[in-house]
Order: sequence, then C-alpha cells, then structure tokens
Amino acid sequence: MNPWKILKIKITAEESAIKKAYAIQLRKHHPEDDPEGYQALREAYDFALKYAKSMKISESGIVENENIENEELIIDQYNLPSINPYAKEETDPETVQFFKQAEVLYNDFFSRIEVSNWEVLIKNEVVCNIDNSQNPCLSILDFFSKHHFLPPDIWKRLNNHFNWCDPECFTYLEDYSDFIQYIQDQISYKRPCNYSCFKPGDNIEFEEYLTYRENAYKAFLTNDFNEVEYSIEHAKGILKDDLDLIYIEGKFCLLTDKFDEAVRLFSRFLVSDPENNEVLLYLTIAYFEKGQDKDYRDCFHRLNKRFPRIDEMPYFIANSYYGFGEFVKAYKWIRIAMESSPTSRVKVLWSQISSRLKLKLEDEHENDPLNDDIALQIDSIENDIKKMNIGDIKTKKTIKERFRLSPQKIFWIIWIIYLVVRYISRWNN
Repeated sequence: MNPWKILKIKITAEESAIKKAYAIQLRKHHPEDDPEGYQALREAYDFALKYAKSMKISESGIVENENIENEELIIDQYNLPSINPYAKEETDPETVQFFKQAEVLYNDFFSRIEVSNWEVLIKNEVVCNIDNSQNPCLSILDFFSKHHFLPPDIWKRLNNHFNWCDPECFTYLEDYSDFIQYIQDQISYKRPCNYSCFKPGDNIEFEEYLTYRENAYKAFLTNDFNEVEYSIEHAKGILKDDLDLIYIEGKFCLLTDKFDEAVRLFSRFLVSDPENNEVLLYLTIAYFEKGQDKDYRDCFHRLNKRFPRIDEMPYFIANSYYGFGEFVKAYKWIRIAMESSPTSRVKVLWSQISSRLKLKLEDEHENDPLNDDIALQIDSIENDIKKMNIGDIKTKKTIKERFRLSPQKIFWIIWIIYLVVRYISRWNN
C-alpha cells in the first residue's frame, strides 16, 4: 500500500493537507458503493496521520521533494507500520459498521450538524452491540478526534453516551488527554462556536473554513496575533458573514489598537445580534479608546443595569483588558480609575493587575537583563505600590485621629453622662 498515492498528495506532515486530500478522495470511494476502495482510503488516511504526528517538525523539514516511491523507506525509517487503524476491526464488526455509518453522516455537512441524526445513530442496534471495553471505545474516540467539527449539543450527546470525560469510567485515555479537554471545552464553553451561518447550497470547503476559524480562536487565546491574522484572512476568503469570525476579528483589532476596524466589526455584529452584551461591551471600549465621547456614552447607557455610573468607565475598561490578559493596558486604565474614584473594588483590581504585570515584567527582564525599559517599568510599578501602601496608612491614621479621645473630650463625655443620669433619676422620682 502506498498511502500517498491513494491520497494523491506528496509526502507531508501537514495534517490539514492530509485531511483535505482524504475528504476529496472520499467523494470517489463511498463506503456503501465502494467498500474496498473506502477501506484502502481509510488505511491510507490513518497511516498518513500517524506519519505526520511522528515527525513533530515543520513542513520545511519533511522530505517533500522525494519521490512517492520512497514511501516504504519512510515507513522503515520511522517504524510506522502500514496497519489497519483500528485494532479490533476484524473481530468487532459492530465497531466497523459504526465507523461506516458515522463517516457517511459526518461527510454530509448539514446532516452532521443536526443532533437528531446522531441520536438515531447512537440508538441504532449496531452501537448498542459494541463491546464497551477499551479497544472499541478508544477506536471510537480516535475516530472523533479526526472528525471533530461538531456543534456543542452533539458533543454533549456523544459524551453522555460514551462517557469520555468521566475519569472513573475510562482510566486509559491518557494519550487522548488533549482531545478530552477539547470535548470538555466544547461542552462547557459559554459562547460555543456557531454553525447556523452555513446555508444549504453554500459552495465552500466546510472543513477548510472550520479549520481556519478554529486556528484563529486558538491563536487568539495564546496571543499569537500573527497566526490570528493569517487564519482570519484565509477564513474570510471562504466565508465572510460568520458572526464567530467577526467576533474574533473584532477582539483582535481591539487588542492591536485598530479601533476604527473594531468599531466597524462590533457594530456589524450587533446588527445581527443586538442583545449581545459582551459585544456591546467591546464596542463601548472601542469608542472610548477612540475618544468618541457621545458614542461610548450611548453604548455605556445601554449597559447601565450592570454599570450604573459613567465615572466607573476606567474601571470597566481595566477589568475588561485584565480579562483579556492585556496587563499593560489594564494597568494604564486602573491607574486612571485610582485617580478618579479609588473605591475598594478599584483598589482590589489595581492590586491584582499590578501584581500580574510586575510578575510578567520580571520574567521578561530575567530573559533580557540589559533591557532598561523593562527595569524602569518595574520600578514605576513598585513606586506605585509604595504610594498605595502609604496612602492606606495615612487613611488609617486619619480614621484613628478622628476617634482619638483627648482629656478634654473625656471630661465632656463624662459630664454629659452625669447630666443624663441625673435627669433620668429626677424624672423617675
């Protein structure tokens, strides 16, 4: 078997290229119409993925220019046998049948994203007869790790049936810990990815688009803004009207100081979803950063149930940037909040932001000890902390001084008490 010839691609360690090639060839080898061709394609696909994972290096380091005929040499060199991907395939026909039915369902995109279709598959007698032991369950989990673009409701239903996220049920899923975390994120994420943007008749590569969208989101979480920009641009080349992509791009523009573009994107989002308070919050910040006083006040008043005072805006922005992990910007705004309205909650947030920023800068300075700018920033934060502590001490002293009793005060207090007692005793008599 030469998997690369079957997939009709050159030897590569790029999983997205392998998956795309597999999707193209799958249209020619339907499991029902061409079971032998499908079986060969499936084995080639799994071999190629195993090979890609074994390399652990960039595509530029792969023997991309070698002839396809050298595939056997590659197999021997990396000890990657051309094996059937599922160990129990010959002895567990129910599992094989499940893979075939799930593959057919997954490859019909609009059937794939309907929960009811997976309900029917799960309740099928084939699935009920699958041996609930380690190998079949691992094989099924492996299948979904390669077919993972599904709405959260479907992940919830699948997990309820197979119990992947229950550590008491399966203690042998260590190799899939990252994917288990992915499932948990899909189930628990407060703002799940949207699939309603796709319409029947859309002539697009769904897998390719979803890959770019997911890569953009992951890169945003790790502050890899180059990857965010790259993935967004490629995704927009496929589909432009996805609210999830607009949301990610808007936050990206907000954090990279492209406030005009952030305003445009968040405003566009709110046309479709006017009740989304999170996006309204980001639009408010973008207007405030731009200095558009009237617009940001209009947006802020729409959020007045949660934030009733306009003078809390600096705190509001600082807290948002702190949530993004943008400690420098958060620190800038919390200092403004401290100057305008140093309430107890402002002081608490200031303490949290200054501590996180100081640790971040100290780590950077450790890696770059000759950088004077970082050293100055650390000194500035430490001076602010000292001023804050001195201010607290002065405040405490002022309170004590107010209630400090001088001998003269004590005399008058005793005299007043005496008069009160004397008046009460006379009244009783």
